[in-house]
Amino acid sequence: QHVTSLDLSRNAVGDTGVQALAAALALGAAPELISLDLRSNAFGEKGNTAIEGLKKLRKSLEIAYGEAEGEGDEQTTAQLNSEAIATQATQLAWLL
Repeated sequence: QHVTSLDLSRNAVGDTGVQALAAALALGAAPELISLDLRSNAFGEKGNTAIEGLKKLRKSLEIAYGEAEGEGDEQTTAQLNSEAIATQATQLAWLL
């Protein structure tokens, strides 16, 4: 069974986490993935740049990011530990 949809919204994923995930997906992890939800996370310009690059490489992958509908300034700003997110991205690439 393959993963086709991944919802990581509202998980305090920071720039490092989005960059690691985008790199893994760009290298072919989760080839059946068609929907990725990254809305309402804590990443900024670097994360947005990683997503834009991924969108160019995986044109069939639908990526939702930015603020979820109905959310405003109360979005969390917590950042995930960069080592933990890199490990998770590696595990995701290996599993998928």
